[in-house]
Amino acid sequence: MTSRDLVRSRRPDAIVTVYPDYLAPLGAVFTLAGQHVPLITVVTDLVTVHRMWFNDSSELCLVATQDAAIWLSGPVLRRQGQDHRYPGQS
Repeated sequence: MTSRDLVRSRRPDAIVTVYPDYLAPLGAVFTLAGQHVPLITVVTDLVTVHRMWFNDSSELCLVATQDAAIWLSGPVLRRQGQDHRYPGQS
């Protein structure tokens, strides 16, 4: 069964991925199918983070450490009840 078949048959409300190699193929599946399924990425690399984790297909990207958060493009990361801004972000 392909990813496209799985998305079609299961009709998920969202997909959570912990493996960066799935981001681009899932984005392509959504585009080709004309379908929108929110894709949530949980980055499991704690310090040395490959840019592959950060893909435009993902609507939400969760990281566990400040080192990994530097790579986020959003202006604010909410952590332990406080807003933290990172270098290069206003």
